[in-house]
Amino acid sequence: MRKLGLALIGAAALAGSSAASASVEFTGDTQACFSLTSAPCAPVSNTGSFFGLTFNTGHFDQFTSAGGFAGIGSGQLPPLGDSLGFVSSDGTPFNFAGSYFTLLVNFTAPTNVTGGGTFQALLTGDISGTPNNGGVHFSFNPSSQLFHSSQGDFTLNVDPFTVSGGGQLTRITGYIQTVAVPEPATWAMMLVGFAGIGMAMRRRRSPALAQLA
Repeated sequence: MRKLGLALIGAAALAGSSAASASVEFTGDTQACFSLTSAPCAPVSNTGSFFGLTFNTGHFDQFTSAGGFAGIGSGQLPPLGDSLGFVSSDGTPFNFAGSYFTLLVNFTAPTNVTGGGTFQALLTGDISGTPNNGGVHFSFNPSSQLFHSSQGDFTLNVDPFTVSGGGQLTRITGYIQTVAVPEPATWAMMLVGFAGIGMAMRRRRSPALAQLA
């Protein structure tokens, strides 16, 4: 009986691990805009100059790892590699305190399984600093958004970044983290595993109860 219980527990664990390791693909692109107020602005693929700051659209196509993680921002500068966009500064002197940056992420998740969907994330970031005094810093609050799909919940996260003067492109990076929803077969195996644990515990208690009697 003990061996049967351990076998059932092992089968349940194996089913759970196989469900979590399925890789899915996320693809998308970005738009953005700058403003001097916190009111939402209208994101576009490539902006004009905002006191020397310029945004260039980004594209990404990433598969999740076994743990459901997909990093965005690897590879080389455009046109190669992937990103959530690129920001550059020509070094124009300006105090960006109180300025804002709105990033729109359009993406499909996941594209290689049934039940995916098209999603949009709109994140607003604060801009601070001066390009001729250590660079311009971008930070997002909140920096992540939660989404739901038939394949499970996932979050899109955007990293803070700093742009220096001189026109060099700075990549906007981030990541997607999925939380898999167990399939019906996985739930069944988990229940079988719990039953096996119960049988094992009951068998361990039986001799002690008999001795007391």
